Amino acid sequence: MEEQLYAVRTELYSSSSQQQTDAIYSKWADTYDQHMSELGKINYIEGANDVARLLGDRKDALVLDCGAGTGLVGYELKKLGFVNLHALDACEEMLKKAKEKNIYQKLITAELGPNRLDIPDGTYAAIVSIGVFSPGHAPTECLPELVRICTKGGHIVLGHPLPEKEGVGMKSSYIAKLRNTIDGLQKDKKWIEVETREIIAHRTHDYKNMLSIFQVL
Repeated sequence: MEEQLYAVRTELYSSSSQQQTDAIYSKWADTYDQHMSELGKINYIEGANDVARLLGDRKDALVLDCGAGTGLVGYELKKLGFVNLHALDACEEMLKKAKEKNIYQKLITAELGPNRLDIPDGTYAAIVSIGVFSPGHAPTECLPELVRICTKGGHIVLGHPLPEKEGVGMKSSYIAKLRNTIDGLQKDKKWIEVETREIIAHRTHDYKNMLSIFQVL
């Protein structure tokens, strides 16, 4: 299993198009949850806990799980009492698995790109996106679109690679560009970076990521 995951990660980080990335996830959909469990992946739990901490008793707040995949973040949010969840993902096969969990009130099959999503301004009280902003996945130019669809005063919880981590097939240029985009949005007073911390993403391998919280201005 470990060798298989290593190969998939290498393939994903080397992906040069959304179509290629979707094809990889489509093949992975049936076994994704099992593999994540065996890997001891917990970054989605951290992301859900942060949303709960930010929203407090507002269990009916509208939350977007962006890059929801099979619904692992949504599953944790539901356990925490949240009842108004939307899922967005470009991979239809992954969303089919999310639908089976009966978590989300709405499933949105759409590519997260710099193009405008069919979602009104200020729709969501919070957006959580874990594992989406990494090489071979969403371009960094997508971040302003997340800001647009989050309500002013709302929060965006973002999981992303360590700045110094290059890892297997990981492009350090992507990480630098992501940081520049984050800083640019703050300079333009679109959001403020509330918190950034290092987290354990996978228990079994002590694999680490960053988790950042932004408040939309």
